[in-house]
Amino acid sequence: VKRFYEHAREQARKHNTPISSGSTPAWLDRKGKKDEARFQVREEAAKTIAYIFRRAIEGAGTPTICKELNAAFPPISKFKKSKKWNEVYIRSILQDRRVLGEVQ
Repeated sequence: VKRFYEHAREQARKHNTPISSGSTPAWLDRKGKKDEARFQVREEAAKTIAYIFRRAIEGAGTPTICKELNAAFPPISKFKKSKKWNEVYIRSILQDRRVLGEVQ
C-alpha cells in the first residue's frame, strides 16, 4: 500500500496531475480522466474559503465565522448533505494544508 501511494505521488508530480485516489477538497473539482485529470477551482467555494481565512486573520473565532457563514454563504460540501455550516468543519478548513496546495 505504501509503495502504491509513493508511486501515485511520484506520477502526479511527474505529470502535474491529481493523485487518482483520495478525496478532493470541497473547493476543487477534478476534471478529466485519470492521466489527464486537472483540478479546477470552484470559484464560489474559493470566495467562501477566502472569507473564512480573512475573518480568522481579523481575529474572529469559529463560532462567529460559523454564524456569519450561515447567514450569508451556502455550505460548500460536494455531497449536498450539509444544510448549515458548523464550527468543526470551519476549523478543519483553517487547518487543512491542501488550502496551500499541499498534498500528502
